[in-house]
Amino acid sequence: MIPALIIISTLANTVANVFVKHAASKLEGVNLSHPIAVISSLITNVDMYIGILLFGVGFVCYVVLLSRLRLNVGYPLEASLTYIAVLVVSHFYFRELLSSWQMMGMLLIVAGVWLTSTGG
Repeated sequence: MIPALIIISTLANTVANVFVKHAASKLEGVNLSHPIAVISSLITNVDMYIGILLFGVGFVCYVVLLSRLRLNVGYPLEASLTYIAVLVVSHFYFRELLSSWQMMGMLLIVAGVWLTSTGG
């Protein structure tokens, strides 16, 4: 059950970030100095609602995960996997740069999470 919760939470949060990015990209023509225009643009944006829903799914899975794991294991595991997944998805889906420094950082994150998760 724990691996399924981690996978669902990570996927839900990663895809939620993609939808929020889509919603944010629709703000390009909106004057950010007018809060009503920004709010109006966001509340009429379906991508924003899908992102929020997926963040909710990820949150529920995370809460259940924490009922089965210590916080100092569950949080780094879920957060780091989501971080890495967002980097990879943003590179392939949005064609954002994934530098060698970021790739090295991902390896260090994996090593750090492994060390902290298995060290006690």
